[in-house]
Amino acid sequence: PDRGRARYTAPAPLAVTDPAGDMDAAPDMTGVEVADTPAGTITFTVQTPSHPTIAGDDWIELDVDIDRRRGTGDSGVEAFVGLDGGEVYAGRWDAAKDDFVEVRWSGAQVRSAGGVTTFSVPRRFLDDVASFDFYLVSGDWDPDAEEDDAVDWAPNGEAWWRYALVNKAPLRLIAGQPRGVPAKPAAGKTFTVLVPVTRSDTARGITSGSVAWARP
Repeated sequence: PDRGRARYTAPAPLAVTDPAGDMDAAPDMTGVEVADTPAGTITFTVQTPSHPTIAGDDWIELDVDIDRRRGTGDSGVEAFVGLDGGEVYAGRWDAAKDDFVEVRWSGAQVRSAGGVTTFSVPRRFLDDVASFDFYLVSGDWDPDAEEDDAVDWAPNGEAWWRYALVNKAPLRLIAGQPRGVPAKPAAGKTFTVLVPVTRSDTARGITSGSVAWARP
């Protein structure tokens, strides 16, 4: 269907372009190809013809909206993977802290050579969702001014690209951080434990259901 809130994106490898020559100092991103494997790796191949390698003060970052809702995360972004100064970094949004937290063992890899930067991101790092929105941003850092001389966005402006996985993971339920109500239990009073649960395929919360507990 092509009507309603969002256009349907069929599962398939994705190839998109970004205008060439719109950035002279930052790595100029001109094209992106996305594909995924049955083993659970999502690959983003980014063309940067202006920069044979991303090194020195240059950097490039992949930002992902896992649940495809701009009102969650940081303006929609809940996960990122980047390459800066030859070092790979990754982070996930922590709603409780209202900030990103570094993920040291994300499993993500980033390689840059021959004017191509390749992101290899484990599907599980994105909570095994069936589809997601993303964009890329690159920059040229000026250490003296402590700011970027130039930044390139792909796609330009506030647009996003959407990718639907060809090899979807089996559905699983993801439990979030539990919290007790009231915060300070009192003897003889009711104490409730609340645990947010989301579906892995949509990253949306479960609004109804039941939990059974059996004494071991």
